[in-house]
This record gives sequence, C-alpha cells and structure tokens, in this order.
Amino acid sequence: MNHRLKAAAFLLGASLVALPALAQPAATPSWSADGRLEDSDSQDGDRRYDDHRLTLEAGRRYQISASSDDFDTVIRLYRAGADEPVATNDDYGGSFNSRLVFTPEAAGEYRLRVLAYSGDGRGAYRAEAGILPPLPPAAQVPQGRGFEGQGRLESAPTQPEGADQAYVEPPYAEHRLQLEAGRRYRFSATSEDFDTQIQLVRESDESVAAENDDYGEGLNSRVSFASEESGIYSLRVRSVGGNGGAYRVGAELLPPLPAPNAAPAGERAQTVWHIWQGELSSSDPDNEGQFFDDYLVRMRAGETRLVIADADGFDTTVAVLPMSGRNGQPLYMDDDSGPGVNSLLAFQASEDGDYVVRVSSFSAGAAGAYRLRISEPVTPPLPAEAGPADLGMDDHSGH
Repeated sequence: MNHRLKAAAFLLGASLVALPALAQPAATPSWSADGRLEDSDSQDGDRRYDDHRLTLEAGRRYQISASSDDFDTVIRLYRAGADEPVATNDDYGGSFNSRLVFTPEAAGEYRLRVLAYSGDGRGAYRAEAGILPPLPPAAQVPQGRGFEGQGRLESAPTQPEGADQAYVEPPYAEHRLQLEAGRRYRFSATSEDFDTQIQLVRESDESVAAENDDYGEGLNSRVSFASEESGIYSLRVRSVGGNGGAYRVGAELLPPLPAPNAAPAGERAQTVWHIWQGELSSSDPDNEGQFFDDYLVRMRAGETRLVIADADGFDTTVAVLPMSGRNGQPLYMDDDSGPGVNSLLAFQASEDGDYVVRVSSFSAGAAGAYRLRISEPVTPPLPAEAGPADLGMDDHSGH
C-alpha cells in the first residue's frame, strides 16, 4: 500500500442503548481495511506508515484497532491537518496489536495512521473501527448505603492447544462512579465463581488510580482510595484466571481519617526513644486493604528522626507523611530495612511542621500487635537514606 491518504471514510450514527454495567469494550467493525506496509510507503521518523481517512461524529465513542501477524502495530489518530495525534496506542491486552477508544469533541475528518513499532516492520495488517455503546450515567456513592452493583463476566476465549496466538485480555465489566474531591472511598468485588480483581480508572486520562487482587486470605478484592479531585471514575471488575461467572461490586463512603495519635509515649534511655505499643485491626482505616495507625510528630527543618516498627505477627511498613497530606503519597517509607521483616528509616524534615508517622502491614488484611519507636532529633543529623549499619544498631535492635 502506498503513502496516499486512503479515501475509505466512514460515518456512524446508529442509536445504541446504555447499559448499567458496561462490559469490556467491544464493537462490531463498521469499517475495516486490509493493508500492507512496504518500502515504498511514506515515513514517520524511520518507520513506514499508511494513513486512512475516518469521518467521526462529536460525542460518539469509537473503538479503533490494528492487528498484524507480521509486525508490532502502532496506531495514531489525528485531526485532519494536525501534526499532533489526539489518541495513540501501541500494545493492547498483552499482545503486539493496537486498540484505542476515542470520543471526539468535534465532528469532522480524522486520519488513522498505521505504522510499525520498529523501523524494519513490514507486512500485512488489518485496521478496523466501530462505534461503542454510550456509557451509562455515573452513579453516586451516597452516605450510609453506598453503591451496590452486580453482573456477570463471560469466560476468556480459549486457544487451541499448541496454537501460536497472541494473548487475549480477559473480559471485564465496569461501573461508572461520580467521586467527590477530599472524600475517602472503599471499593470491593466478590464472586463465588472466579478470583476477582478490581481497578479504579480515572475516566479523564484512563490512568489506574487504585487496584487490588486478593484481600486478606480470600480471593475477593477490596481497595480504599481518597480522591484529590471530583470526577468520574470507572470501577472495573476482572477475572484473574479468565473464568467467568457472577459477581457483586460495592462502593462505600468512608469517614475522614481519625486524628493521629498525639498522646505522650513511654520514654527510655534519657528520652532518646519514644515508644508506643499498638495494634492493627479491621476497625482501623486502610489503604488498599492495608490497615494503618497514624502518630503525630512535630519536627523542625533539618532535624532527623529515627523510626522503627517491629511486630511478631506481620511484616511491618512505616511511612512519613505531611500532616496536611495524609491522603497523599508518603515523603519517605520503608518495609524491611530493620531486622527480619521489620521496618526502620531515618527521616530528615525539609521544613518546620507537623508530620505523621504511619504504621501499616505489608500485606493486605494483616493485623496484630506492634511496637513503634521514634527517636528524639539525632545530633548531628543523619542522611535520610541511612540504614541499620549507619545507625550503629545490631541485629536485635528491633526486638
């Protein structure tokens, strides 16, 4: 196929019915083209390509794909006359084929560019496009009763024994939810038929905000998430092994985080260490299924504190967060720098303020008693990345 723009335009305007739970994107192709990348085609960088013209309607959801047995495909979608793509995809579903879902904000002509991932990619390909059903309205997560849904996943297609075929992504279903900024949510999925996995995906950019496979000792899923901005998210339910069956999904609004523990701690060795005896339990708040307790520490800029958490019943994790950002990412964290599977870190504050030391379990659902030690400021300050050897501690320091 040569480099000229293909005149096989298509326009879709069929009316489709919204579904309460949208299954994995699937569309009967309304347009398709068989092509071939050759040495005579135009180049995008060092890669040959073919362009196809598509006429799309504003507000419609389209699924566009390219597949090949000869090369690793890449697709890019451009507005007519534009140099920057509005959507692109390389590998989809664990294969080397390409697929994207796109909803135009403006109607008009678009260019679908099919090219190879590598500069020497040549061979036959098939490009397809079709319209997807409209997304169902986003559900609210009310205080108290929350949101509940159910559905059924079909089993993943099986491949003939010994067949050399690309991996096919297992089916999934998604439920659209409207989340509010600053609120904490917990999402769950259960099934008696398959091992569930849940993903919370931001609809604005298709990024995964939170996910979980197995919660606790079972094969069900649960994850907590604090939304930084209001918007629509897709709660996706997948089958880890590809088995189909019925499932139930839920979302609940959680109360704000409890105030961090600011009570005086026990002191030892002339107040070098402050020591707390604590316990993680299912009544504690959790982050992606990991229960946690928070402790408030006021620090001055430049000072270094040592933090140790040890437990006999679970693998501890410690993290330091700013008090103003308890729902965000830690400033520093550690899992196994202490003896065994215990935690140890040295944290140096960059500015005056209140900080939170968070004790959690490495594994989702793990609970039990622990001991937390936080030192008085170390003089002179240690580097934040200091390890056990730097602190002059022996292998029994965590017990």
